[in-house]
Amino acid sequence: MKKFKKLKNQIHSGLDKIKSSDCNQEFQKKVENRIVNECLKFDTDFEKALAEEELLWESKENWESC
Repeated sequence: MKKFKKLKNQIHSGLDKIKSSDCNQEFQKKVENRIVNECLKFDTDFEKALAEEELLWESKENWESC
């Protein structure tokens, strides 16, 4: 989940840079479409399982360190 949030922030940051520059709208639309297409490739069930597994490991490590 952390990786997804980081990627999401990077995407928004990149889009802000594109929108603030003098790029033409056609190029901007292509970039946005490419980002959307790449995001659609995410396997949400797999990402969720990874996030839950990471939470389990983090809580186990915290418990053991007490």
